[in-house]
Amino acid sequence: MLNIRKPNNLPPPHDGKEIVYALKRAEFKAYYQPKVELSSLELSGLEVLARWQHPCSSLLTPDKFLPSVKAAGLLNDLTHSLLYQALTTHNSLMRAAINAPMALNLETSQIGDGDFICSLIAQANIHGFRTKPLTIEITESGIEPFTSPHMIRNIAKLNACGWRLSLDDFGTGHSSLERLCQIPCSEIKIDQSFTQHMLSDMRYQKIVKYIIAIGKAMQLTVVAEGIETFQQLNFLQSLGCDQGQGYIFSPALSAEDIQQWCFRWNRAALL
Repeated sequence: MLNIRKPNNLPPPHDGKEIVYALKRAEFKAYYQPKVELSSLELSGLEVLARWQHPCSSLLTPDKFLPSVKAAGLLNDLTHSLLYQALTTHNSLMRAAINAPMALNLETSQIGDGDFICSLIAQANIHGFRTKPLTIEITESGIEPFTSPHMIRNIAKLNACGWRLSLDDFGTGHSSLERLCQIPCSEIKIDQSFTQHMLSDMRYQKIVKYIIAIGKAMQLTVVAEGIETFQQLNFLQSLGCDQGQGYIFSPALSAEDIQQWCFRWNRAALL
């Protein structure tokens, strides 16, 4: 039997032509995960997440296709598609008297792209997204400092629109505290890895308490990701964590399903 070793530098599983085709065919879908106020269990917003309805596979999550999208240089195109769908869903929910502000994920490289930021703002303005500010969740994967002149200019443009900035996966990056000082954010999100281990490992628990304390001291909204159990929910509530999201409330849902979820949502279901 031949023992064939796979090279470490494998190419992305989907080539650029396939990604372009998928964008043209509108195969990338916006899914929405609810964010909930932990004190009242009322809906506080929806995070927009990407899914690929691949014609030859099941519904794909970003870890299966995002590297290919980036390699093809089409991340901005994908983001524009997701924002268009999110704005359409937002307006539909507003017509149904459902108040659900949207949160969109951007990478550091996108924040640094002035043309892209201007086009994103223009896209939102065209669709009349003025009732509630859009939240931009900034991933901690990038290493570019937010103190560079073009970063400062682009963040100022977002602030001028009334858009909120959020530090996603807080605590996992090598410079979380420095980023917190650099970015005029109004929200930090506790990474799900801390939420999942905080009840079984005192080190994770202390970090969760520390992040919530930092948020309160800086008057920031603190959101816990990955809440799956009542024990986790009760503990976060006892610490005064502001908001949460996770499977205990709902997984990410399609536009059709999220509207039905909003209609059915009743905080009494968790009491």
